[in-house]
Amino acid sequence: MLRNTLLIKLKEQQKEQEEAHEVLLEQIAKLQKEKEAILAKAEESEATLEAFKQQAEQAKDYFSERKQSIMSFTHTNDQTIIEIDYEAVLAIDFPNGMKKGEKLILKGRSIFEFYEDTISAITDIS
Repeated sequence: MLRNTLLIKLKEQQKEQEEAHEVLLEQIAKLQKEKEAILAKAEESEATLEAFKQQAEQAKDYFSERKQSIMSFTHTNDQTIIEIDYEAVLAIDFPNGMKKGEKLILKGRSIFEFYEDTISAITDIS
């Protein structure tokens, strides 16, 4: 009788361990998918950052003077929002009718998203 009770308890424990193992496997699969999505977003952000650098290099010849001022910032665990004022003097005539020497004044916002102490995305709004 004791032997049967022990066997029943062992089978119950084995079943519980198998169920726990299944739950762990499901959680691992979910985490792997999340990791892949984050890595894909990081790769996309790197490409965006490179395009942003190239655009900034090209644009530097468009202005004879530039000034960007941080007006405020808000920081949370996973993002920082920076409000900026931007002023520039045109070095060339623009297709939209603005002429060389005119002053350009803009307000904007940059949103930096973070993942594990790394910038994972940058969004510029102006």
